[in-house]
Amino acid sequence: LLAIEGSDGVRRGATLTPVVCPDRVLVRDRTGLVTRLLSPSRAWRLGLEQPRGVLVVGVLAAGPGAEVGVQTGDVLTHVGLAGGAAQAINSPGELASLLRGLPPRAEISITVSRGGRAFRGRLRVK
Repeated sequence: LLAIEGSDGVRRGATLTPVVCPDRVLVRDRTGLVTRLLSPSRAWRLGLEQPRGVLVVGVLAAGPGAEVGVQTGDVLTHVGLAGGAAQAINSPGELASLLRGLPPRAEISITVSRGGRAFRGRLRVK
């Protein structure tokens, strides 16, 4: 319960309910990666000139991301169907849009930035 004081000076109660972001759940369930929007300050701390990509803040031990070596702190910059053109991603929502509709066990190509270097690989989604 949260107390909020209105402009009329009257205190009112409000109940806040946490909402799970469906895009982040889709990304986690299909790739085994927990992602967040890459903020400009975090990009700067990682040595990136521009805040482009999606920050990996968690990797599920038995997930596809862990199988290919993605680590917490990596920045996922490009994703595409394996064998096709990869496109730049800038939010968990963009990543979820790419994953939505893919059949189980589809293979995607990914580009990950880590320590100023780019790594490419293939990941089989769930």
